[in-house]
Amino acid sequence: MNLSEIAQFRQRQAAEEESARLALSGPAITASHEAILARMERGAGTLFQLFQQGRSEEAYALWEAGILDRNTTNWEKHL
Repeated sequence: MNLSEIAQFRQRQAAEEESARLALSGPAITASHEAILARMERGAGTLFQLFQQGRSEEAYALWEAGILDRNTTNWEKHL
């Protein structure tokens, strides 16, 4: 069954409205304050270890790149 262009438009518009409604009021994945704080502390610990080991250039590079919170566990393996 072929839908008219108007029917297709209305279906698409309804789907977009539902998507927008869910984005604004639907369930969302959030992190607790404790989880965020723990991630920040791990990142700071990694920087501190790098500075203690005299690897300040690496520490500054991680800080500037802003990747500590995403890859902290990977960098910790190399310390």
